Amino acid sequence: MWFTGPPAAGKTTVSELVHRALTDAGFAAVCLDADYCRKNFWPDLDMSQEGRIQNLRRLGRLSAMLNGCGLVTLVAAISPYEHVRKELRTSLREYVEVYCKASLEARMSRDFKGLYAKARAGTITGLTGYDAPYEEPASPEIVLATDQEPPARSSSRVVTWLTDMGYLQPPGTPTYSPQEEAEIVRRLERLGYV
Repeated sequence: MWFTGPPAAGKTTVSELVHRALTDAGFAAVCLDADYCRKNFWPDLDMSQEGRIQNLRRLGRLSAMLNGCGLVTLVAAISPYEHVRKELRTSLREYVEVYCKASLEARMSRDFKGLYAKARAGTITGLTGYDAPYEEPASPEIVLATDQEPPARSSSRVVTWLTDMGYLQPPGTPTYSPQEEAEIVRRLERLGYV
């Protein structure tokens, strides 16, 4: 799951709540925050457009690797460019895009990092969604109006969507059709296991 949206739109908060709900239900899941990964895994990347794109591509490769190990991977990343999100959708086996949408006023009011205040004061430039573009997703699977509902409601809607769409089979639930199960039993009988 790829949580996208401008700074302070609620990506990390909602993705962590979804992560907690999934792990509490017995799913193996991991939550990747773009800022944390940039700082701790690849500090060589700068905040230029190319550095931001490389950050997203690396997050995509890491997510694919973790998915390959059987983990549900949740990524919280601004991801301001539609062409990069399309690239990720193509390269990742199962890509679910969650757009965390909030007004500029709401984002500024909850900006615990102080980025918007610095941008308003002119001490930083190029803040996505303020003086640098954020391209809204063209066709996200889920849109969360995070300035109109509490984070717990947003995360609950994500989990409900995943369940309704069949992405979340309860642990231990057979994923075979009745016909496939019957064929498995026949093969096990022929081999003497049943």
